[in-house]
Amino acid sequence: MEPQYLVGWWPLNGDTNDHSGNNNNGVPTGIAFNGTWTTGYNIP
Repeated sequence: MEPQYLVGWWPLNGDTNDHSGNNNNGVPTGIAFNGTWTTGYNIP
């Protein structure tokens, strides 16, 4: 899929923000973000 067709990207990297730039942010419900895999992660 080509990036220009991307509607939303939610990597769930400690939040439910849409990182595509389209502001389709989510609302976390019943979610517990935990773990350390986010350490050193950079949004492409």
